[in-house]
Amino acid sequence: MRVTELYLAMQGELRRVEEILEEEVASREPALQDASLYLLRAGGKRLRPLVVLVSGRFGRQGDGESLARAAAALEMIHMATLVHDDVIDRAETRRGRPTVKAAWGDQLALYTGDFLLARALELLSEVADRRLHEVTARAIAHMCRGELEQMHDLYRVEQPLLRYFRRIRQKTALLMAVSCLVGARVARADEAAVRALWRFGGHLGMAFQIVDDVLDFTGSEAVLGKPVASDLLQGNLTLPVLLAVREEALGRRLAERIRPGMTADEVAKVAKAVTACGAVERAKQVAHRYVERARRDLAPLPYEWGREAMEAVLGFVAARDR
Repeated sequence: MRVTELYLAMQGELRRVEEILEEEVASREPALQDASLYLLRAGGKRLRPLVVLVSGRFGRQGDGESLARAAAALEMIHMATLVHDDVIDRAETRRGRPTVKAAWGDQLALYTGDFLLARALELLSEVADRRLHEVTARAIAHMCRGELEQMHDLYRVEQPLLRYFRRIRQKTALLMAVSCLVGARVARADEAAVRALWRFGGHLGMAFQIVDDVLDFTGSEAVLGKPVASDLLQGNLTLPVLLAVREEALGRRLAERIRPGMTADEVAKVAKAVTACGAVERAKQVAHRYVERARRDLAPLPYEWGREAMEAVLGFVAARDR
């Protein structure tokens, strides 16, 4: 199965998720509603809702409406993190459009993120599952910690690789793992399936983020919807850069160039050196190893439609170009 076929097969459920998202961002405060709808209608892959819905196929209680509402909640948590990240990173564009921060300013962007997070938690509260809420709350706390660690490590070329991996686990992989867990638990999947899907989601999220970091060097602004090497420009040193600075001679030169206040031309030169030394290809290999781990995580699950669908998601993450 290809991921395009999966989206086609799930279009009814995903359409219901979109309807719920539109309903839930309604507010008596017009500015909050407008900013939330602006972000919602910017589109996106809706990968986390898709993962929630597919994970629900491994359960014994396939309540489609409950799964759709849980899927919408996970997307709203993701949307909230995007708005907050754009404020912290001073990002002007996302998906080829001005960010909420750029269009409405920092203050309203922060309130919009808080609003989306609150509505997401309100939606999830409909699920009577204490464990689900504990894990989700812990993941949100870790996401905040990951963002703080990223702020502390801006332009820090000597940071350990382990710190990078911990950061992307907290910022990206945990929410993907939670998406799998939420779908499985809402549908009352057995504990063995829940554990397998949790591990799968974590490794899927790690691969997703590393591929995203690679695309920051190999993509184009027209496709990515944001400037190439935008992370580097903001001082966020991702895996390709951290691998490049570990090359003795090149590392010294890059360490001298990577600093606050870099011009776009300086960033372009660093990005070219990172790509030329093979660090981008090595980062791709690391992503591939996480893809293989995720594939092994699926092995205990019964080979039926749900597992085939998860393999399609995994294939999309491994091969994506945007």
